[in-house]
Amino acid sequence: TGNIMPQTETDKNGLAKFFSDYFGNFGKFFIVNILFNVPLLIFGGLAFLLSYLTGTINIFIWFLLIPLMSPFFAGAFYICRKIATNQQVNPVKDFFKGLKDNWKFFLINSVILYAILSGLWVTYSFYRDNLSNPMIIVTLVFTVIFTLYFAFMEFLIPVMSVSVELKF
Repeated sequence: TGNIMPQTETDKNGLAKFFSDYFGNFGKFFIVNILFNVPLLIFGGLAFLLSYLTGTINIFIWFLLIPLMSPFFAGAFYICRKIATNQQVNPVKDFFKGLKDNWKFFLINSVILYAILSGLWVTYSFYRDNLSNPMIIVTLVFTVIFTLYFAFMEFLIPVMSVSVELKF
């Protein structure tokens, strides 16, 4: 009476099934990673070249990788959802379908993410220089709480956007 889930449900979602599914789909994951890493290498290379030519590492330029890569995250998340729900997956076709169907949502989310991360970078830089003031420490604690809340929310939003018809 204490066991809410039937035994078959518990066995179905065990650790052995996870590894079986992971290694059974390893080739699909590999193809998706290649599709994802090609634009990452291009955009990352451009950011590196720009940093090299200017002689500085500008964090705001590196943060631009987030909005530039966001459509490709949409394709990767779409593939992961299909694999997690045991649907048939064609890595290349489904990657581009996920990209095409979800790019706007991911782009808007990534622009918001860029703005918040840039603001947090400036905020934490300010706190780093002023930790002797007690009021600064109080605001730092609230900023850390906001940062954690935002990070946990940001982990869920992309998954939910490809799993359900989530409107922005």
